Amino acid sequence: MVPTKKYYIMSLLSALMLVLSTQGPAVVEGGSYYGSWYIYRVSDSMTFGEYTVQYSFSSSIKTGEILSVIVDIEYLDNSNAVLDWFELREVYVGLRIDPNTTTTYPVQTDSSWTRLNKGDTYSKTFEIETTESGIFYVVIYWDQEWSNGADFQTDLGIEDTSDVISQCRLTVLPGDDTDGDGLYDPVEERLGTSPSNSDTDDDGLSDGNEINLYGTDPLNPDTDSDGLTDGEEEVTYGTDPLDGDSDGDGLGDGEEVDYYNSLGLDPAADYDDDGLPNLLDEDSDDDGLGDWAEKVLSTDPSVIDTDGDGLSDSEEVNETLTSPIESDTDGDGLPDYDEVRVYHSDPNKTDTDDDGLSDYLELIVYNTLPNDSDSDGDYLADADEIYIFMTSPIDADTDEDGLGDYQEIITYSTDPNDVDTDGDGLGDYPEIVIYSTDPNDVDTDGDGLNDYQEIITYSTDPIDVDTDDDGLSDEDEISQYLTDPLQEDSDGDTLLDGDEVIVHKTDPNKADTDGDDLSDYDEVEVYGTLPLVGDTDDDGLSDAQEVQVYITDPLEDDTDGDGLSDGLEVQTRETDPLKRDSDGDFWGDSGDPFPRSVLLPNILIALLIIVPAAFYFKRKS
Repeated sequence: MVPTKKYYIMSLLSALMLVLSTQGPAVVEGGSYYGSWYIYRVSDSMTFGEYTVQYSFSSSIKTGEILSVIVDIEYLDNSNAVLDWFELREVYVGLRIDPNTTTTYPVQTDSSWTRLNKGDTYSKTFEIETTESGIFYVVIYWDQEWSNGADFQTDLGIEDTSDVISQCRLTVLPGDDTDGDGLYDPVEERLGTSPSNSDTDDDGLSDGNEINLYGTDPLNPDTDSDGLTDGEEEVTYGTDPLDGDSDGDGLGDGEEVDYYNSLGLDPAADYDDDGLPNLLDEDSDDDGLGDWAEKVLSTDPSVIDTDGDGLSDSEEVNETLTSPIESDTDGDGLPDYDEVRVYHSDPNKTDTDDDGLSDYLELIVYNTLPNDSDSDGDYLADADEIYIFMTSPIDADTDEDGLGDYQEIITYSTDPNDVDTDGDGLGDYPEIVIYSTDPNDVDTDGDGLNDYQEIITYSTDPIDVDTDDDGLSDEDEISQYLTDPLQEDSDGDTLLDGDEVIVHKTDPNKADTDGDDLSDYDEVEVYGTLPLVGDTDDDGLSDAQEVQVYITDPLEDDTDGDGLSDGLEVQTRETDPLKRDSDGDFWGDSGDPFPRSVLLPNILIALLIIVPAAFYFKRKS
């Protein structure tokens, strides 16, 4: 180590300046020196002390050998000793090529502080290794401090050549390097290497190169204990023989070589073309995963995407958490890349949305969404639609009937795959929304007519058995009685069709069932006659004749109670059916031979009385 000019005379900083002045020769031939020195005060050149310096060494030495320099410095106890002591702070001994320069190399330093009282002597042997041959000068200098408290240092021999304590010429002869390895034999002896074997540890590097160039241990073939010899590291692989893991990837250099060889890969190649061979590149394929991680994960350190799924090994390990050695981590039939980049499904779950369908089935077979359990938003899970209801999981209304699949299945229990669940000719939607009929029953009101017939054919009410409320069901009116199911009185006789059929047994399609010229209503409600019989009282007159013509009682065959039926009186006797004595002759119509003559009956009566009387009186006489 070359010492720097770090100490200077601080004359301007102190009133008392002590200096050293040399009295010895500038250059001394041979291997020893002796000289004495005085201490002066600058202001008045007064002497404060005296000390001597001597050292000795061999004047001739070979390169590589150790130069031993014995140094003695004594503080003389004589009349000049005014200072109680002075202190040696650092003592330097070194070699100079040019005596007129301040460059000292090599040098050995004694950094201990040594106080010299009057009469004390500093003594030390300095050992300096010679590294070059030639003429050198041995020099000695030091830093010091004085007892009077003036704290400064002087650097003799550094400040100018006249103050060098001594310069003794030394001849360093060329040294011996028996094995030609760049190390002198004495050096090899000190190191323990063989001076006759250029590669003592047989690692492929010469001892000299290991010491001078690589800094490796010439006695250890594998300085960093990584499984590779120092020669393999420097020559074959270019790794650092002083660092067991040259690229800092967590794999020792030897381990990394074995790892690459086990995979049939070249450890010295540069797979990512970044200018660094694999052994010096902590991420050989530049995929974001260090080589150590790739070994642990069993990925290929030479390629970015080991499983070829489109995702780099680093992405799979650090982001998607998928397997970098399995292209389909969850085994659902979809490559990890497609799940992550294309479909946005979970590459670690077979069924991303937990709907009972694997992502593959959803995407490839059914075209459903793998991350939405209800792809069509109809509130039915995709799997239920496919496996249970057989509906389309991507169409909220599978049969396109206007009712959502959920409505059909959950609300109305209709068939979501059939527009007309009950097959009545009406779609489920109009049955529910328009007609309020039962889409699961062809005949909602159970009247014998299906809903289609009632709505389309007959315009009857499909949810009312008796649309016109006449007492007859729509089906009976249409199929049995041929009445109008929309008119409560089909024949307009003011009797409900139901009453005519059920109560009166009349013909609901004829206003006058018995054809007696009285409407069924009049017969039933007004006159109380029988609507099925033209002559209710069987008097020979129709009910209508009695009511409308003769004003007789159609319920009484002898309205006037004269013993003659109304028909007999009208049709035969031509008497008044409303009078017991039509001609007012006091003969009732039934006993009056001439019911329409007042005279004849009376004459007849007179004869009947007179004639018998005459015979009576005649006989008496």
